[in-house]
Amino acid sequence: MFGPKTTSEKVLLKYILITLVLFAAALLPVLIVHRGQPLSRSHQINPNASDRVEKSLAPLTHHEDCLRLTPQMTLNYSFQTSENVRFDIHRHEGATTFHDIIEKNVKSQKAEFQPRSAAAYCLMWMNPYDRPIDLEYQFEIRKKEPRSAPQE
Repeated sequence: MFGPKTTSEKVLLKYILITLVLFAAALLPVLIVHRGQPLSRSHQINPNASDRVEKSLAPLTHHEDCLRLTPQMTLNYSFQTSENVRFDIHRHEGATTFHDIIEKNVKSQKAEFQPRSAAAYCLMWMNPYDRPIDLEYQFEIRKKEPRSAPQE
């Protein structure tokens, strides 16, 4: 017959099922966002906007911060977390989500991002743990200076 035979197999199966249910519950907000629903935190910002955020990221959840960017802008960002997280930068085009950057098991990063097209780009951190973690991040959006024509 199929199914667990020993007590340890039953305990393992129960653990796996609970983990899957918790994981599915944690992904539900992500799936809603990625199906083209309203963004969790959308910003209409100036080209030189900046922000600094400190927060506790609840167990098995995510946090995203979405910014309107164009190819004429550069996004400088950095973050630190108390534990390794999954970090990505993605954009929404209708019901489709495009991931421009995906980092797994990262605790901190300082980088510059150059958007390829005008869109709402989201910085997202996912907490895979069953405990809260600390997240601190900052960003600054700079508008590229136009190149001046050479003097003759």
